Order: sequence, then structure tokens, then C-alpha cells
Amino acid sequence: MKLLVIGASGQVGHYVGWLAPKHGHHVMGTSLTRPRSGLVKLDITRRDECESLAHIFKPDAVILTGAMTNVEKCEAEPDLARAVNVEGTRNVLEAFSQTGAAMVYFSTEYVFDGKDGPYREADPIHPISVYGRTKADAENLICKYPHRWLIIRTTVVYGYEPDGRNFFMQLLNRFRKGEPMRVPSDQFSSPTFNFNLAQATLGLIERDCLGTYHVAGERVMSRVQFAQTICTVFHLDHHLIQPVATAELGQKAARPLNAGLLVSKTEGELRDLALLPPHAALEDLKKNWDTFAASWEE
Repeated sequence: MKLLVIGASGQVGHYVGWLAPKHGHHVMGTSLTRPRSGLVKLDITRRDECESLAHIFKPDAVILTGAMTNVEKCEAEPDLARAVNVEGTRNVLEAFSQTGAAMVYFSTEYVFDGKDGPYREADPIHPISVYGRTKADAENLICKYPHRWLIIRTTVVYGYEPDGRNFFMQLLNRFRKGEPMRVPSDQFSSPTFNFNLAQATLGLIERDCLGTYHVAGERVMSRVQFAQTICTVFHLDHHLIQPVATAELGQKAARPLNAGLLVSKTEGELRDLALLPPHAALEDLKKNWDTFAASWEE
């Protein structure tokens, strides 16, 4: 297939774009804020740029990973969050609907309120943050797309990425320097290995799965438990973890506390691929660290 990965310089888009050619697919990737060699510049808030790319590439499927995902920044700049996450999605949909491309959209557990998790795909959504509301609104747009569409909800994505933005990389970098880190003890979720997420994404696409699927690690745990697992696998000092209540962090955006994603629907489709719990995923990440790091230099 011809695949267009929008947001291929982010950790999800990168691994999808890196893995897809190994599955025999032809890939074009785009970036905006983090340009990289081989990627085409695309601002999804510009309808003309989306239309131009649709005309040039004509993909079989568009994989939309690009978004404004910083939850605190979304809360502080709601207009920008809506421009990127909602209107940007609309621009992509309208541009590529002319080509008949399938649409694969990445969403989040933040469409839920975190009062009664973990959640199945059919559970009612109720976002409690600007970020969550923009992703929920974008999901509604995807559901009206006139061609094939797939929504992938995920959460707490971690693994190697050179900018050190995800929770795992932040904790690893700080603890290796002996610096403590405050970690919320009351946030329960499903940590998701970025490479495993890419594997599952391609598996769902190749099986022509349609609708909404939850793709996440198969174990729900607190953020503190996740931090402890990282320390165990990477031989870091557990005492550098400072458990705190989310309320003590002074964050602008509300977090879904009792959340997590149930993945039985996805597991039923991908019987040959395990959705890895953190300990197994972290062992794999540690073993193949150099390979994942080198993928960002290709």
C-alpha cells in the first residue's frame, strides 16, 4: 500500500513510518515542528497544503498521528489546540476525501473522564480537558468520513525517542543523573510501548479493520507502579520516585484518574501479536535500544 504518515517526526508516526517499509509498504512522511531528512513539510492547519499533498501523493491510506498533544499547552491555548486537533483534522479529511484514501486517526483515553475505567471502545465518552474535548470532536469528524476509517485510541505512549518528551524518557534521563521526580500515585492507565503500537497499527490496517479500536499495553497500573517497573528493568534507584497526588502537581488540565483502555477487541484481531505489558516491553526496549536509537538517524 501507499501510506501517508502525517506527523512522522513524532514518536508514534516515526515508528509507523520506520516499520511500514519492512512490511512492503511505500511510505511518505510529513513533519512540521520537528523537521527531519526525508520528510515533507506539512501544516495541517493549512487547507491548501493538505490539498496539494493529496493531489501529489494519492495514498491508499492516511495515518494521522500529527496533533497538539501537550495536555497543559492545550489547556493554556485552547484556540490553538482546536485549530490543530479539530480544524487540522477537518482539513486532512476534506483534502483526502477527494482521493478515496482510508483514514487512520490516533485518539486518546483522554476522551473519557476517568471515573470508571478501564474503558471499552463502546463506553460513552466524557472528556474533562481541552485536549480531550478536541480529540473527541475530531473523532466525531472521522466518523463522518465518507470512505474507510479507523480510530485508534491509545495512552501513556513510551519508548525511545531522542527529544526525551515521554514519561519514560524523562524519568530515565533524570534518574540516571540522580535527580528525583514527582510521580502521580492516583493516575491509573495503560502504558503503551511506541514500537508495539506501531506494530499493532499496521496489523489493523493490513486486516482492513474499521471503526474504533483500543491499542495499549494490556496491563492497567498506576503511574508510580509504571515508574517502579522502569527502575527495576533499567536498574535505577526506586527511592528517586516521589509519589504525590495529582492535585499536588498544580496542573492546569484535569486528568482522567481511574482510566486505562481494555484491548480485547484488538487482541481478537491481532492474534499473532501480543500487546505488551510494561515489564516485557521495557525488557525488549532495553535489549534493542541501539536499534531503536539508530532508527531515528536513518
